[in-house]
Amino acid sequence: MEGIEVWRYLHDGSLERVDGTVPGDLTLHISIPYLRKAFQPEGDGFVLKLVDCTCFELVGDVGAVSKDLEEIGGHSLEILSVESESPLALYTTFGTLNMAYRDLAMFLDTGEQITDSMLDKASADYWDAWSRQHGRGA
Repeated sequence: MEGIEVWRYLHDGSLERVDGTVPGDLTLHISIPYLRKAFQPEGDGFVLKLVDCTCFELVGDVGAVSKDLEEIGGHSLEILSVESESPLALYTTFGTLNMAYRDLAMFLDTGEQITDSMLDKASADYWDAWSRQHGRGA
């Protein structure tokens, strides 16, 4: 599975919408304004395309499982951390989001494709500036 590191950069982002089918390809709309400001043209978030997705489910904190894409997107899940890389599990404000896919492509919400290294640099620059502003070492 490609693109695991991307999820670390997107912590604090909100999963706003999920389109597509499982199994198949999914399009995830993630809002993360502070990180998106590093890119032009202006926008609010990122679009991730998961290719050949075979699993996309939310396991709630009380154990309930949802595979309903509209319901999952409707929660505006905040991505808090990566719990596991294999299988991929993200800890969110509503529980654990489990995913399995073959490949991932990332775009600005305005359509321009970006790379992991571009997102890595934007994230590092943001957190370095945040640390300086708050009087902490990076």
